[in-house]
Amino acid sequence: MYFFTEIIRKYEIAYRDLVTFKTKSTNANVDDALLLNEEKDWYFICTALDVIGDTTLAIKDFLEYGFEGPGGMNDDGEKYLRLYGVLNATYLQQEAISTLYNKINLRDSPDVSDKFETLGIREVRNKIGAHSTNIYSKRQKGDKESYIPVRHSMSGHKFYYLNNERIAEEIWVDLAELLMEHLKLILELLDETYEKTIKTVYRGNQLKRNEELNKLTELRKLKNEILSVS
Repeated sequence: MYFFTEIIRKYEIAYRDLVTFKTKSTNANVDDALLLNEEKDWYFICTALDVIGDTTLAIKDFLEYGFEGPGGMNDDGEKYLRLYGVLNATYLQQEAISTLYNKINLRDSPDVSDKFETLGIREVRNKIGAHSTNIYSKRQKGDKESYIPVRHSMSGHKFYYLNNERIAEEIWVDLAELLMEHLKLILELLDETYEKTIKTVYRGNQLKRNEELNKLTELRKLKNEILSVS
């Protein structure tokens, strides 16, 4: 499962190398070199790539060590930090991908947001890591619910949470499974974004365009190998 985080890092680094080389190899302004709408979009792209890299490291650590962490500690505080941390890491990563989409005009970011809303990790993050005491279950009616993770259940990658109105209903979560679903979508969207950027910034330079597309082809071979065994 850790191979997904590794390939995402490879995409992130390749994407960063692409846009950095393009901006340094031309006399044009950054926004002209990358065909951005405005110059400050460059800073949003840099930040988005930084966030993708940082959050991938956080997710990798949780997948590798679970709630107990590298030291294998059975410490409640550590477990809560890792729970809330990994849930927020996925949200930040999703927002970073949405930013890339928006800045390179791949498509309207709401289309990407709709995909994220279907993820199980998004639902758990909203219930446990963002709106625990006031999440809307039926927005059209304005009904609210509240949820809390159960401390003693957190072990490995699994835990369960409760709605205190329905105390007997234990909702079990396998975070490893939900994180893999999340990472597969991130990888798909990052691949699509990377290809679009290559074809956009090098549309007038066929030689360089083909060189970058060949790099993407190699990344896709690794991606497909990982997907085939997942």
